[in-house]
Amino acid sequence: MKYSKQIFLSLLFSLSIVNHSFGQLVTSLIITTFNGYEIDTPGGTKQLYYGVAPSNAADQSVTWSIINTLGIASINPSTGLVTAIANGTVIAKCVANDGSGIFDTQTLTISNQTIDGICKIMDEDFESTPLSDRWIGDVNKFTFSSVNPGSGNYSIESSNTDVNSSGTLNTNEGMRYYFSASNPTYISYQIKTNTVTSPSGTISIGNTDLSYLGNLYYVNFYQSYLRIIGSNTINYPANNNAWYQIEHVNIDWVNHRSDLYVNGQLVMQNFGFRYPISNVTHVALSHTNPNTSVVCNFDNIIVAPTTSMDNSVIQSGSLLTSNNSTASYQWIDCNLGSYVVGETNQSFTPSVNGSYSVEITEGNCVDTSICYSVLNVGVIEEDNKQIAVYPNPTNGLFTINLTNTKGSVDYTITTLEGRIVKRVSNANTSSIEVDLTHESQGIYLLRINEKNSNKVYKVVKQ
Repeated sequence: MKYSKQIFLSLLFSLSIVNHSFGQLVTSLIITTFNGYEIDTPGGTKQLYYGVAPSNAADQSVTWSIINTLGIASINPSTGLVTAIANGTVIAKCVANDGSGIFDTQTLTISNQTIDGICKIMDEDFESTPLSDRWIGDVNKFTFSSVNPGSGNYSIESSNTDVNSSGTLNTNEGMRYYFSASNPTYISYQIKTNTVTSPSGTISIGNTDLSYLGNLYYVNFYQSYLRIIGSNTINYPANNNAWYQIEHVNIDWVNHRSDLYVNGQLVMQNFGFRYPISNVTHVALSHTNPNTSVVCNFDNIIVAPTTSMDNSVIQSGSLLTSNNSTASYQWIDCNLGSYVVGETNQSFTPSVNGSYSVEITEGNCVDTSICYSVLNVGVIEEDNKQIAVYPNPTNGLFTINLTNTKGSVDYTITTLEGRIVKRVSNANTSSIEVDLTHESQGIYLLRINEKNSNKVYKVVKQ
């Protein structure tokens, strides 16, 4: 009997351990892959994986999503397979399904695609306020929500009734974002509702003010489905409070069709337009339900153009010239992260050394070049002996002869990258000995500031 009791207690203890493990939550997630986080083939894919801790977590399943930043990609929410769409960077996100709130993110770089992800006709992530600076219509019926956004920190939410003056439902009300008539090849948006059984959460992309006429596609929730209306109606099974990302990829304006993806999965290829329109001019969002308990949310709306722009720059010494001759221009100081005031021509010659890029605008698209280093602004090779630097090249020891200068001077020695090696103020001597023996070989810039002049000399250390 005593032996049987011991067996019983042992079994009970074992069961308690098992039961305890059933309730163990995930404490950490790590995204991994093979051969780097880049996709460099047109339409290429990258399989992402994840690791979970602890190893005995009860629910180790996850849901994947993608945040399109400078690039565009889709991801299978179940498997983590990323498909490249447009050049730039995207952020993959992996969230534990056990309610622990644990997640991990990983940035991926996409290149060699036919669409440049940086150049977008519309890119609305609802992270900036107010709405009225870019949306018109019933903006007051929408509010920012930080509760479970589709991406980023906020989504836009509506729980107000869309009714007209007579008190009847008006599906044409809502708010609209306008842009010039365009032929995008990619459109993406996220949508959710707390009541999939009632009509709610309508989004329309088209070229009229009516949300159900003159559009490519008309999307909302209805009778427990995410309803996507084009040349025919796609009823995609939907759940309350779940985000759905809809993507129209490879939009064909000749044959009036596109490939339809929902949550990264191909739902229908060559999905026809609802109307054979020739362009789109706006995105419209509507609530379309008289019941104030119905809440709908929208997030991360992207409309991308047909082709990328040429954002390359030709550099000749300190002269920078945009290779795009049909755009408008704004030059940027990359070190300061700000526009160079008044520099809006195709070519630009900086007045100081630094790193510069150009923002180009062509039609509806804005794109920015990479940053280019300018390192020889104002460098004087000869100065009629007013100021002499010798020996130059040098092994590290050299002399600055100031015999022909008047008064004191300030001087600074920097690397080409801008690192200050030496700085002296109010030097009041005719000859200065400088020691750079402790510095690496290369080119250094000597800046001498007199009372009425500033000069820059190139010093070569061998």
